Amino acid sequence: ARITRYYGNASLALGLWQMARSPVRYSRPILLLLVAASVGMFSSGFIGSLEKSYDERNIYMSGGDVRLEELNERHSSKQTLEDRYSAIEGIENVGVVFRQKCTSGTVFTSSEFEMLAVDPDRTKDIAWFRKDFDEKTLPELMDILAEDEPLTEGLEIPDEAETISLWVYSRPGNPEIVVYAQIKDGKGRYMDVNLGKTDPATGGWQYMKAPLTIAGSSEYLTPPRSLISLYVRASASTSVIFQEVNFDNLQLEGTALKGPMVIEDFEDIEEWQVSPDEKSELAVGIDNRPGSVETDSYTFHDGQTSAKLRWSTRNTSIMGIYPYPDDRPISVLASRSFVESNGISNNDFVRISFSGYNMYISVTEVIDYFPSLDPGSRGFIIANIDRLFNARNRQIGNSIYPNEVWLDLPIYDREAMIADMKDDPLAGAAWKGILLIALLGVVLISSLGFLVYSYLSARARQLDFAVLRAIGFSRRQIFGLLAFEQFVIIIFGLALGIVAGERLSTIMMPFLQLTEQGAKVLPPFVLSIDWVTISITFGILLLAFIITSYLLILSFSRSKIHETLRAGEV
Repeated sequence: ARITRYYGNASLALGLWQMARSPVRYSRPILLLLVAASVGMFSSGFIGSLEKSYDERNIYMSGGDVRLEELNERHSSKQTLEDRYSAIEGIENVGVVFRQKCTSGTVFTSSEFEMLAVDPDRTKDIAWFRKDFDEKTLPELMDILAEDEPLTEGLEIPDEAETISLWVYSRPGNPEIVVYAQIKDGKGRYMDVNLGKTDPATGGWQYMKAPLTIAGSSEYLTPPRSLISLYVRASASTSVIFQEVNFDNLQLEGTALKGPMVIEDFEDIEEWQVSPDEKSELAVGIDNRPGSVETDSYTFHDGQTSAKLRWSTRNTSIMGIYPYPDDRPISVLASRSFVESNGISNNDFVRISFSGYNMYISVTEVIDYFPSLDPGSRGFIIANIDRLFNARNRQIGNSIYPNEVWLDLPIYDREAMIADMKDDPLAGAAWKGILLIALLGVVLISSLGFLVYSYLSARARQLDFAVLRAIGFSRRQIFGLLAFEQFVIIIFGLALGIVAGERLSTIMMPFLQLTEQGAKVLPPFVLSIDWVTISITFGILLLAFIITSYLLILSFSRSKIHETLRAGEV
């Protein structure tokens, strides 16, 4: 007001003087507008966030555009599933996933959590990831997992090989032993080839041989192939506490090969280890399975030594040896809740268990949310599926296989799910209907109050305006003064209302994030404005401003200065 004494026109200066000297007259309509704008801002924020949440909840839980669960197809490797679903018309990308409930801790302090193993290269293009899930982007997180690649393991088997054979020695009178060769083929499948069984009656050296085919068929395993392990199953016996078996001359045969090809003569077994390896603190395998493998220069079929595998039959009836095993801990992404519940930090080694097997993981990155996973109280971990299968499936016993597929489609199946949720009266109609009714009621009452108050206030000032006209103010200047006052009231009322509504949304939103069943919404709401709702609010207020201005102009256009001045004298 002081500045306009030197700059600006008369209507502007007079309007600011009036507001500075009589603030109460203007604060009341500002409060009415503040209430209307704040309720409108809160309603539009919550309705917009609710609408956006419908989309994000389904995107989050589906992982990709479509998620196929519980496949449970034995011997379906990552490669076979990728080939199968990529051949379907309309599918742009396929991500193979393994999901499993796991436990961590000791017997008395164990806690359950969820493990998800993904293909990093595919997941970065399929999964939906919001920027508030982690400081890093999804491609950056997937690059971290991609660094944990499996090492080359096992003994290479030439493409021309058709059979695999082995010399096996068992002492006479010992329980029957069945010998297996675990083979990994070019499609990533882990197959157990039954080489044969020992004769408890005669014992001694036996030649065991089997074709490199899929069990129960004549189809050969797809090259390239490698021998992952040799393992044995022994019959239960109470008389023999320690069991032992010798291996010699592991060899391959085939039409294209020139005679038997020895790929391991067991003269030096430094590269072979028992699982778990007693020398490694990161041993992978079943607990309490003591065993050892060593060269035996007294019992051999060819050369100077053989490999002797020895173990306690009181603890297990199954034991295996592995060439060039990878005993590194598996690098994982872990939820903050998992890290806190286990009291660990980055790069700590943690032992986890699933399907009766133990393995070690190392947390390399802590995140808050990841598609299809609930951080919950115990949290989750995410691993590289190739690394996990390489570490787990080389273990003797039942192998694990992918049990989910995430698909990237140009047409989204989840749109139907979103539409169903929005049509649910418990979901959409309740919150949205209540808020819209409340908003319209508040805005209409506030607008009516603003209109009536502004009109009556201006009518009460008719004498002041008549005096201004008498001293030289034109009608246009009077109208400009009124319009300026209304404009300032509107601007201040709406600005304060928007700020108050935004703060109200921020404070209240965390308490309203519940699903129709009362569960916590995943992922959490992100404040989003419903511009239709806010447009309705501001449209009604703008209409009130126009009507008020029109009534004032109409009223003062019909008033006569001399009559108003004479009424003021009386």
